[in-house]
Amino acid sequence: MDALRMTNKEETLVIVTADHSHVFDIAGYAYRGTDIFGLVEPVDPTEETLDDKPYSVLFYGNGPAYSEPRENLTGVDMHDKDFAFPSGVPAPWETHGGEDVAIYAQGPMAHLIHGVQEQNYIAHVMAYSACIGPYQGDNCDMETRNAETSSANRLVNSCMLLLLLTIFIRAWII
Repeated sequence: MDALRMTNKEETLVIVTADHSHVFDIAGYAYRGTDIFGLVEPVDPTEETLDDKPYSVLFYGNGPAYSEPRENLTGVDMHDKDFAFPSGVPAPWETHGGEDVAIYAQGPMAHLIHGVQEQNYIAHVMAYSACIGPYQGDNCDMETRNAETSSANRLVNSCMLLLLLTIFIRAWII
């Protein structure tokens, strides 16, 4: 938030993203309101585990908390700062994952950031919005771009509103 307070959104493109995910996940079909640091209570009795032991809502795909046989977590204080959530594969530490990561943008050319993007695309958006590299010189007119960005943002917002209204009306009719 400090970056947003220190800049002018009409002049500064702010991009927030990550370079990777982790193999940390939420498991099972827990009831709404289940403690995220708690155990999954299966909604359906047919969803019981094969070893009849409860499992945590949070878990790692790999990491140091692997145990065989699987630990019975009944009565374990999973809120303890030293508790390590279970992992499926033994490893000295947890590793990066392969999921897509979120990307958000605000400012000039923010309309170019949407959905899922390849990492190299982000660098091109940054260079284009800053008029550097192959995007400098005759190809850069900041005033025109900023005006086009404002128009594009209004168009995107209008389309999103129309989409949401369509979804709402369709859900209401059905």
